[in-house]
Amino acid sequence: GRRRGRERHRGKKKRRCMMKARRNKLPTGFIDPSWVNKTYIVNNFIEVVDYLARTLTLNKSKFDTVLVPYCANFHWLLLVINMRTDHISVMDSRRKAQLKF
Repeated sequence: GRRRGRERHRGKKKRRCMMKARRNKLPTGFIDPSWVNKTYIVNNFIEVVDYLARTLTLNKSKFDTVLVPYCANFHWLLLVINMRTDHISVMDSRRKAQLKF
């Protein structure tokens, strides 16, 4: 049904981004923002956790950095995951200082 169609569309979109990164030999990965929005996470928590764990684990050696765009209350943030050091930086135009985890 609808859910499978959305999942297939997300998969195609993700593959296109990954293929473009490979073609351009970019050491940067990208997480589809439709997987990491509040509504989708609340309704599909286990699926989202599995997707993120699988994606980040499988791509740990392929990418230096993974970008995760996230929209919170109509404001976009960018999470930058350093795959070598396992640090996450939060880029937020509303914050004066950069957050690191």
